[in-house]
Amino acid sequence: MRSTSRNRRIATIAVTGAVAGVGVARRRRRPRWSTQPDPCGAEGVVLPPGERRTVQTTDGASLSVLDTNPAGTAPIVLAHCWTGSMSIWAPVARRLVAAGHRVVLYDQRGHGDSTLGRDALTIDRLGNDLAELLRQLDITDAVVGGHSMGGMTILTTHRLAPAELWGAVVLVDVTPRMEFDGARRIVGFMAAPPDGFATLDDAADVIAAYSPPRPRPDTLDGL
Repeated sequence: MRSTSRNRRIATIAVTGAVAGVGVARRRRRPRWSTQPDPCGAEGVVLPPGERRTVQTTDGASLSVLDTNPAGTAPIVLAHCWTGSMSIWAPVARRLVAAGHRVVLYDQRGHGDSTLGRDALTIDRLGNDLAELLRQLDITDAVVGGHSMGGMTILTTHRLAPAELWGAVVLVDVTPRMEFDGARRIVGFMAAPPDGFATLDDAADVIAAYSPPRPRPDTLDGL
């Protein structure tokens, strides 16, 4: 009889391989990856210079804000993902500032240097945070970009805030509409088989069937 704990570990490893596409072992086996230029550039996640500000929300949270190039054109506000911080936008922000834009970055509540407030940490609360930030910094007609949870925050703010706050919305890794057939396919893949895999070969077969354009790997080092 297979061990349940062992099966769960194999299932977890398989899912990680499907989502990430590579593992530590594969990165070590292909050292050429480490020789490729860092897409973040030599500065990595170093933030551009700017004024550090704090936005106090109506429920007592303190949001840490970096306001760069206040005299720049076309304000751009960037919202980060769950468990992230404003630093994830650093390479993008540097390029936008260099192009002459005012870029506003902030840590969402409970992330980075921002605190929690009295309200529960819900997507509506995050949406209100962004609306309060825009009002307090007197930002209108902004281009607002959000990654993952940041995109969900923007969609919520868009529902709550007046139209004049928005110049454009950019969503990264999030969608305003869900394709339920695709969502069911993903959930089915993540849950199958419910008792785990007997071998890594079995896991590789399921991954290959889920993503036909991706060839099945010759070796299972990445899993």
